[in-house]
Formats: sequence, C-alpha cells, structure tokens
Amino acid sequence: MISQLENGEDPEADVYLSKDVTYLQKAQAEDGLQAMDMEAVSENVPKELRAENNEWMGLTKNARVILYNKEKVEGEALSTYEALGEDEWDGRIVGGTFNSVYNQSFIASLITINGTESTYAWVKDYVGNFAGEQEKSERDKVDALLTGEGDVAVVNSQYVLPTDEQVGVFFPNQDTSGTHINVSGAGVLKASTQPDKASAFITFLTEEQQQEQWTQENGEYPLHPEVNPAEMLQSWGEFEEQDLTLAERSQNHSEAVMLMEEAGWY
Repeated sequence: MISQLENGEDPEADVYLSKDVTYLQKAQAEDGLQAMDMEAVSENVPKELRAENNEWMGLTKNARVILYNKEKVEGEALSTYEALGEDEWDGRIVGGTFNSVYNQSFIASLITINGTESTYAWVKDYVGNFAGEQEKSERDKVDALLTGEGDVAVVNSQYVLPTDEQVGVFFPNQDTSGTHINVSGAGVLKASTQPDKASAFITFLTEEQQQEQWTQENGEYPLHPEVNPAEMLQSWGEFEEQDLTLAERSQNHSEAVMLMEEAGWY
C-alpha cells in the first residue's frame, strides 16, 4: 500500500488498516488519506491516539515490554529499557532486526524522550549485548527465549501467548518515562469511492462490542474505556505509558532509521 502511494498510484481500496502508527503517518505524508468525522469516536478513542487532522486513528494498542526467561532472570533484576545497555546483559539479549518497524518506532520514541546523542550511545551498547543472530520477527524472539537462546527480549505484547508460561512480562520505565506503546490503526484512503461508508466502518471498529471481540482474539489492548483487556493481559497488571502522543512517539522515525544503522544495528 505504501509503495503504491509513493509511486503516485491510487490503491483500489477504501480503508487502510495498519499494524503500526508509522505506516499511517507515511500514508498521510504521501497525501493518501482523508479526514474522517471523529465526533462519533471521540468517547471511544483517546485524543492522543488520533491524528490531529483526523486522517487516522488507533483501534487497539500494544506495549513494548521486556520479556524474560523465568529460569534465568528474576523480574526484580529489570528496570528500564536503558538498563539493557549495561554490561550485565552482555550476550543475553535476543535482538530483533534493523528493518523491523516496531524497533524503528521504539527507537524514534527514545529519541523524543532522551535526545539523539544519548539514544545513539544506548543503541550501540544495547546491540552489543545481543546474543547470537538477530531474530526476524517478534514471535521469533519469544521462541528464542523459550529455547534458551537468550535471557531477555524487548517485544510487542500482542506476540505473547497464554502458553508461554516460561516467559515473564515486565513493563519497563515505570519510575521514569513510561512504557512505549504503539497502535494498530486505520484511515480512509483519499482514493476511496465511498468515504462515508469507509469512515462508518472504522467507527464501527471502535464500538464496545467490536472492541471486546477483536481484542479477545488478537491479544491487543482495547482503546474503548468500557472494554477490559483479555484475561492474560489483565494478569500482568496496569502500567504507566510514555507521556507522548502517537505523533510525538514516531516523529523521529527517519532519524531513528539512520541512527540505528550508524550505531551498528544492521
């Protein structure tokens, strides 16, 4: 979809559904989205999880948690993302790939919070602590923890399964900047031939019944205030999020990609 927009092509679709806010912002930057009527969802989706110009909105959210192998790590040993750059984690972190949009969005948020220089130094240390080869997907990182290929991993929460009993979940930075979150979201394509219906469909996905059914099946956090997360997510407890809008979390995406490459995250 993004490549079509970048090439000046109109996608043959009405709604753009994305697993990451970065893709929504790219579609917006390519003038591929149009404003929606947000009045109907104003009570369902928090303002900070919607575009300022109403061209896209979040539907569900995920936390960037630290997972740990319970046989090798005590949860009390964990604290912040930044602490994973310290020497005690040398050779113990299951790393993900440079081209993962989740990693890129995560680093972009750290640039917003900690600045470029500090984030660059941390990424070098963090990558230097990776254990073996980088895993291609979020789920691959969880599986690597289960097979003992590493002790900890930074992973999006929706990739943890109820059967992963050997893995513990830790929300980092609770006493500092908060845990990074991202959203799965949607927008109405400018090329839509029926934008009113497309907007109504997205609004439908924010309603209480749909939010409950959807998030019970996909393991993501609902945005509707009256819907509780799935039982497994509730068992992890509540957590403090980064005090940033989605736009602020990912505004440094291009800089993050360059920083990661320069710091040796290939």
